[in-house]
Amino acid sequence: MVWHYVLFFLSVFTVHSAEQATVSLPKPSLTPTKLSKKSHDGFVLATDDRSNKVIIHDTRNQAVLTVFKSTNELNRIALPLSYARNVRQWFENPQAAKKDQGYLIPGSRKYILTTRFGNDPVLLHAFSLLVDDYLPYFAAQGTKRSRKYYKQYDTTLTMQGTIIDHNQKKIKGAFTYFFDEKSGICYHRFFQPQFKHR
Repeated sequence: MVWHYVLFFLSVFTVHSAEQATVSLPKPSLTPTKLSKKSHDGFVLATDDRSNKVIIHDTRNQAVLTVFKSTNELNRIALPLSYARNVRQWFENPQAAKKDQGYLIPGSRKYILTTRFGNDPVLLHAFSLLVDDYLPYFAAQGTKRSRKYYKQYDTTLTMQGTIIDHNQKKIKGAFTYFFDEKSGICYHRFFQPQFKHR
């Protein structure tokens, strides 16, 4: 399928005579087509059915997100998602979320995972909500033992992807979600960076 965006190439035509002038076209830019999804925090730049990916411009975090299809099976996930308070806090009050959820404690696992490696914890948690729309079609489903109930196994959904942040740093990893098996509430929403082991 053809990419669903308009791409303008920078072209400069110069001629070496006094009668001819220099003409230049606009700089390269991606603009959404009429078919693109939009939300208050971003819009879909492109979809590519051949490589099974979608590219989203995250306006809140000034980042570009690429989500790759990780399965060929549909998931039974109800949209829109219901989020736990700790997940909503990243959108409503990100500075409080960093403090309340332990991302400002030097030496802690969360601090090392984000700040020490130069990754913004707000970007890793509060990426565009448009990503969630692709969970039923793109995410691989699994289970994990519940944090609260010993005998309960909660649903996990994972989509491989990349984030290019406002500094043009590319972060490879996976968009991860955990859902309480009984209530269906999403209590974990995080982009898990992929680290190279030395």
